[in-house]
Amino acid sequence: MLIDSDAAAQAAPAVNAVPADADADVIKQFAQATQLPAPTVTTTAAGAEITWNNTLDLGVYQNKASGGPVLTPNIGGSLNKTLFGTDYKRVAPGDETSWAQADFTRSNDTAVQKHPFLVNKVQVGYSLPGVSAVVGDIAIAHSALGASIPLRGAQAQKTWGPVVFSGAAGLFADDWRTAINSSQRQSYPREAYAFRVGSKPDALFT
Repeated sequence: MLIDSDAAAQAAPAVNAVPADADADVIKQFAQATQLPAPTVTTTAAGAEITWNNTLDLGVYQNKASGGPVLTPNIGGSLNKTLFGTDYKRVAPGDETSWAQADFTRSNDTAVQKHPFLVNKVQVGYSLPGVSAVVGDIAIAHSALGASIPLRGAQAQKTWGPVVFSGAAGLFADDWRTAINSSQRQSYPREAYAFRVGSKPDALFT
């Protein structure tokens, strides 16, 4: 017996298929699949689409430490750890995109982090077709053979036809605290500068 696979595929009902014609349905499905808070999408009068997502994670726990500070650096008692993140994105007509991201950690447990308050990530960016600029935590990946280099600085990219110009400058630092305040540093910071001239992935030459 011969079975037409195309006809069978069309006849078979989709399992757990939910129509997602509206943006609200897509956002709801994303929240259910990822178990994350659903982002808020707002459309302005000018036609720009704004997405703003916030996360908050609070943990409270009890820690027992023995031996005193000579034997263990950990402290005992009631401890807590709070993580807060925010992600803002605005897309205007013409693919004009601007975004801002930030992640923070607050904890009184010195076994988790040395300082009570840490700025894990800060990034502000803006892009147009052929132009982009980012300030904050950036990752430089100018070669497929090399590893991405995390920097705290700025990066810009410009495209002229098939040619892409990219440049970046920043500082190697343990965190933003040591990058801004030199008295908190335990090692000498290292400055880094990068510049690259390449081609678009769909160009005929590299």
